[in-house]
Amino acid sequence: MGRQLYETAPVFREAIDQCDTILRSEWEHPLVGSWLPKPNGVLYPQAEKANIQTPLLNQTAYTQPALFAIEYALAKLWESWGIEPDLVLGHSLGEYVAATVAGVFSLEDGLKLIATRGRLMQQLPAGGEMVSVMAAESQVRQLIASSPGIAIAAINGPESTVISGESVAVRAMQCQLELAGIKTKQLQVSHAFHSPLMEPMLAEFEAVANQFTYNQPQTQIISNVTGTIGDRSIATAQYWVNHVRQPVRFAQGMAALDKLGYQTFLEIGPKPILLGMARQCLPEKTGVWLPSLRPSLIPLPTPLSQAGAVGIPFERGKPDDTELFSSDWQQMLSSLGQLYLQGVKIDWIGFDRNYTRQKVALPTYPFQRQRYWVDVNEYQKNVILHSPAKTLPQQQLKKDIHPLLGNRINIAGKQLVFEKFLGLESLTYLRHQKIFDQVLFPATGYLEVAIAAAKYLFNTPQVAVEDIVISRGLVLPETEVKTIQTVVNKNQNNSYKFEIFTTQSPGNQDTPQWILQAEGKIYADKAENIQTTIDLEKYQSECTQAIEILQHYQQFQEKGIHYESSFQGVKQLWKGQGKAIAEIALPKELIAQATDYYIHPALLDAAWQIILHIITKIETDKIYIPVSIGKLKLYSALRTKVWAIAEIPETNLIANIKLVDNQGILLTEIYGLKLIATTASSLLSSLQADISQLTSTQESALIEQLEAAPISERLDLLTTHIRLAIAKTLGWIDIEKTVMQQPLFDLGLDSLMAVELRNSLESSLQTSLRSTLLFDYPTVEALVEYLANDIVIVDAQYYLRRLYFRTPCETFISSGS
Repeated sequence: MGRQLYETAPVFREAIDQCDTILRSEWEHPLVGSWLPKPNGVLYPQAEKANIQTPLLNQTAYTQPALFAIEYALAKLWESWGIEPDLVLGHSLGEYVAATVAGVFSLEDGLKLIATRGRLMQQLPAGGEMVSVMAAESQVRQLIASSPGIAIAAINGPESTVISGESVAVRAMQCQLELAGIKTKQLQVSHAFHSPLMEPMLAEFEAVANQFTYNQPQTQIISNVTGTIGDRSIATAQYWVNHVRQPVRFAQGMAALDKLGYQTFLEIGPKPILLGMARQCLPEKTGVWLPSLRPSLIPLPTPLSQAGAVGIPFERGKPDDTELFSSDWQQMLSSLGQLYLQGVKIDWIGFDRNYTRQKVALPTYPFQRQRYWVDVNEYQKNVILHSPAKTLPQQQLKKDIHPLLGNRINIAGKQLVFEKFLGLESLTYLRHQKIFDQVLFPATGYLEVAIAAAKYLFNTPQVAVEDIVISRGLVLPETEVKTIQTVVNKNQNNSYKFEIFTTQSPGNQDTPQWILQAEGKIYADKAENIQTTIDLEKYQSECTQAIEILQHYQQFQEKGIHYESSFQGVKQLWKGQGKAIAEIALPKELIAQATDYYIHPALLDAAWQIILHIITKIETDKIYIPVSIGKLKLYSALRTKVWAIAEIPETNLIANIKLVDNQGILLTEIYGLKLIATTASSLLSSLQADISQLTSTQESALIEQLEAAPISERLDLLTTHIRLAIAKTLGWIDIEKTVMQQPLFDLGLDSLMAVELRNSLESSLQTSLRSTLLFDYPTVEALVEYLANDIVIVDAQYYLRRLYFRTPCETFISSGS
């Protein structure tokens, strides 16, 4: 009963443990086996230590409080997920839990009351029996009227009544009912509950019940005694004394719920027994019936395809009835999902509160178009495309040795080459550093690549990167894969030179053009591994001016640099004369990646950000970017939270940085970080050209260019512009793919892209174009012809000459000549 929840759901476990603590004064045995030297719990006994022949749970003195604890813990778990009842209804001892949930009495009073009830019932002589009768209450009353030792214990449905009393009398009545053609079923119970045999315990139970405090219910509750909404009497000791002896009017309670219009019913119990009885009380196809727990032997009430709704019952004994609901969690989550579908508001924060989760960013707008092909690893895909045999060597199937360094590729010669296919789909955090909405690969990423290469080469705790030069920035387009190669060659002094190159992915071009992004030197640091300690208090006393973190990031945003969540690692920041100190931490969404990196680029970038506050003669219209680093020494892999200390001791634009832990132990040092001042727009224009920049530049000046160009060049200018616009829409870097006579829809253009392309052309041509433009003129040639004739200024005679003679011939021959 809920063992899996007890082991994995903290809210459920806390509620059970709370009940366990309360019951210590009532029981000789623990509820969950937590007391020593008596470890055998009533609910979850340790089988290998158990020395009790009869399970305690079969004794009513233990059964009733244990069931109370299970039901109460389930109610608290549902409550932590935002599921709170509008109305509660219990059945016999279940009404004690319902009353606790409704606030009639506290958990301690309710649990002690039910423990007393169970103990007093256990002390009564055995010999009573209970039988379920498939007949209406009125008919059963007539049949038992002449048997004073028998009473009606429960009215569970229109044709379901339970009788209870002395064994001889009940068995005789059962035979009489069977002879009359009325079906019966004997119940497995220890005592005849809700019968005259309970009366000897009432006086003592009343004495105990009078010791507790009762309150009016805060949530409506249906009374078992009356079958209607409980009145003020439910908050009295006498009500609960009467409750022991009176029949459970469950059918009347369900009728009351139906009359009030309730349609969604959630059973809080170890078995979905009440759901079956409750459905018999309401009209067919009424209500949504959801269990909390379900033993594997009990089938679902409806088919899996209609889980939670009324309908065809499961075929009993069919294996797949219970296969998908073999655990506590699966049943709980199934019912939670059905509640969500019914419009119940779920507290998802509460649902995740006790577990480590990672949020996934989803688009908040429609029509975010991406292309999806066969799900092949990008590295594998590119190798397959360019392997003559179209086969992939086994060593190239392995996982990248590092997220940015990639894998080593086998080549002839002594140099080492590492290759990584880099796209924003796999490293989503890179999207969170932008300049004018362009995603920029962080300069700290080059350092991490160099460190990873050094670790691969030397396999030592301490490595150094020296004389680093960052040649140019790298823009990462949304739909494009970049290939990064790191080439390592040995120098004469036991160091190695590294160079980091990039190009488009090989699948996008026939002859890759490699661009040098960064270079430097790596070597193993052979200095003694002595921990250096930095006096954090000294720096904190020298940096007394606090910087608001919101202001910190606003300063970058005003300059065109946008740091989104993954790059907002500065948590606290103070500055002093020529120095700053900050507490920096890896954002929560990146913590799971921390072990994949030596210094996560987002964490190191946060340390670089604080330099902005110690530049003495800062120009407000400029941004400061790193262009070289003298040396980086790594003593220990960084944690997810460190202290960063930045200083500019002499030259205004050369900084030193130390990264230390909370004890001041030095983890990383950076010397001679050289910055240059530039504007964001100048930086953007100097970055590696991509199709979006090229197209936007030509769009903004197309009309002026056409008017200024000689007539003989206008058609070529227009054609090039259109091909660029098409390539941008299709996500291509190579405009040569846009063949003049090939239908654009054969190239991958869809209806949404057609709208996007038309809007782009409207903007650049500064005119309105028909909505069916790409359907009416589906090739580059047709589109150019239409625009040249009807929209823009292109000499007609020159256009006709190019149309009829697609050769270098410049002799014009008119029709009929």
